Amino acid sequence: MSPKNNKTKTREEILEQKRLTERLRYERLKKDPKKKEELREKVRRKYQIKKEKDTRKLVKDMNRREHNAVKKNWKEYCTTYRAKKKALQEVTNTFIRENTPDSECLVAVSPTPARSSIYSIINMRKSRAKKKRERIIREKDRKINHYKKKLEKYRKRLQRLEKANMKNIVDTPKTKLQKMCDVPETRKEVVKKAIFG
Repeated sequence: MSPKNNKTKTREEILEQKRLTERLRYERLKKDPKKKEELREKVRRKYQIKKEKDTRKLVKDMNRREHNAVKKNWKEYCTTYRAKKKALQEVTNTFIRENTPDSECLVAVSPTPARSSIYSIINMRKSRAKKKRERIIREKDRKINHYKKKLEKYRKRLQRLEKANMKNIVDTPKTKLQKMCDVPETRKEVVKKAIFG
């Protein structure tokens, strides 16, 4: 009589089996509308009880340390979930590749309609964003040119006013001295005369 294979399952294997069983049970419940609604109500009640007992907090009610801890747990959960999803996808692809006849290889390799539609949506969003950026740049250029023209107009007006004022000023010893000080060539002479007489 051959000995029985009493290979014990590890804790991870047991947990994985439980999760799989629970997932299948949820899938069966979701197919029945009545049971699906009962499940939703049960989840809502559990959430409300946790909220009342302060075991489940909203982000706005958390302090920084609690928020960081939740974020860390969520990142770990997401990383594990993505890794499992990727592994499952690789297993599925391998199975399809190994069990697909050669005549259908081209069909298997070609992108699925869902993926191509996703790419088209992404390209459309990129195109819209590009057009928006170009429109903003054009509007800024238009404003810059407008203000440049205004600045030039006021600069010329100021020059005309200064010239008109210069014509109206009568030359006095003070104004002559001021003019001499404004010119670099004569400024030294004015300073020497002021100091040495």
